[in-house]
Amino acid sequence: MNKWWVVVITCGVCVIAVLLWRMTGRFSSFHEAIAADMTSRGIAVRNVEVLHTWPDTVNSITYGANLRVVLTSGAIYWGRLDCLGWQKQCKYRITALQQTWIPLADLVVPSVWWEWWQVISTRLRL
Repeated sequence: MNKWWVVVITCGVCVIAVLLWRMTGRFSSFHEAIAADMTSRGIAVRNVEVLHTWPDTVNSITYGANLRVVLTSGAIYWGRLDCLGWQKQCKYRITALQQTWIPLADLVVPSVWWEWWQVISTRLRL
C-alpha cells in the first residue's frame, strides 16, 4: 500500500514539473519569441517575419535581421532584431510603437520529446 503512494506522488511531481516547464518562455524561433512577448504586452500579433538583408548575411559574429510585424488589425510595423551571438543575447525594437530595445530569452533547440508534447498538448488543448 505504501509503495502505491510513492508512485502516485512521483507521477504528480512529474506532471507538475512538465506543466511548469511548459509555462516558462521557451521558444525555438525568433518569430515565436517576439510574438509571445508582444502579446504579453497587450499587442495582438498575427505574424512576425524575420527578414535577412545583405549586410546581415555577411556578418558571422553577430546576428541581425529586419522585422516585419503584422498585427491582427492588419497594420504593418517594421523593426529590428539584434543578437550578440547566434540565438543568444538577443533584443528587438519596433520603432513605430516607440519601443526601446526589449531583451528576448535565448532560443532553445527543441528536442523530439518537446515537439511531440507540443503536438499532443495542441490537440488536447492543454
